[in-house]
Amino acid sequence: MYFFVAVELRQPDDERIVGFSSYALDKGKHRTAVYVVGDVARCGVGTALLTAAVDVARSRGAEEINIDASLGAVAFYKANGFEELGNGEHTTQRGRRMACVFMRKCL
Repeated sequence: MYFFVAVELRQPDDERIVGFSSYALDKGKHRTAVYVVGDVARCGVGTALLTAAVDVARSRGAEEINIDASLGAVAFYKANGFEELGNGEHTTQRGRRMACVFMRKCL
């Protein structure tokens, strides 16, 4: 698994994590996920994090990348070239379930 973190430097000793993304090959599928803190949404952070994950997927031979998008993130992924495959449920590593949209992007 690859993990990318975006950090905002406010002052020399004041920084905060404002987003992260991941890439993994899971059960034969190249997968990614992106999260960005609300107050930096629409500032390019999410797109930069997604690009980093997609670049790794390409370097690992991916021809497509898949995501279980939260309902609030569907527009972001569509704007970045993903297509909807259907609705469903995603189970987190801690066992929680969330409604999602299964999406794919051909690379």
